[in-house]
Amino acid sequence: MSLRAPGDPEFDRIRWMLNCTPVITDAVVEKVCGALLIDPGRWPGPEPWHVCGFDAFDGAAGVVAELRDMGFPVVVLSNGPVTAAHRIHALQARLPTVSRIYTSYAMGMRKPDPRLWQQIASDLGLRTNEILHVGDQWSNDILGAANAGCYALHLATREQPPHPSTWPNPLTSRTVALGTSIRDTIPALHGFNATLTEGAYRCGS
Repeated sequence: MSLRAPGDPEFDRIRWMLNCTPVITDAVVEKVCGALLIDPGRWPGPEPWHVCGFDAFDGAAGVVAELRDMGFPVVVLSNGPVTAAHRIHALQARLPTVSRIYTSYAMGMRKPDPRLWQQIASDLGLRTNEILHVGDQWSNDILGAANAGCYALHLATREQPPHPSTWPNPLTSRTVALGTSIRDTIPALHGFNATLTEGAYRCGS
């Protein structure tokens, strides 16, 4: 239990550190415990980490397979600590047709950093405006992807999107779609493709 008060901005800084650290070393543990004002001897063992990390939307396997059959490579982009890396294997088993899984700890950056999508676009040989990002977090997924120049589909499974009148640039109805299910990816993909004269979207989540 940290001595810091709930809502202390230090918690978010530490979350970023843990999400972007490729290896949890003694030095990292010491830094985290020092920042949170807890005894390093109380650093949790492996058990608590088994409940955090990477997972897939219900129905994602079918949508991913359908997208692959349509010729669209699908990648996953997720924030998560290296301590939960074991869950990547479970995610790969659920989504066997995913082309690649990108993690914040492996890339050394965390959503909503736009460089993540720029790197993925480069790896796929695409422009960022040829990517449709699907996610359920407005700030991390939608703002991050839009700031990188991608199209985005926000799934209101975790939080409701703000009213469109409050959306900052470059978010518009032409760049962001709203949905409630991973199945909404297919019509959103076709809708965004209709706005281009060439190219196809590659869907990541």
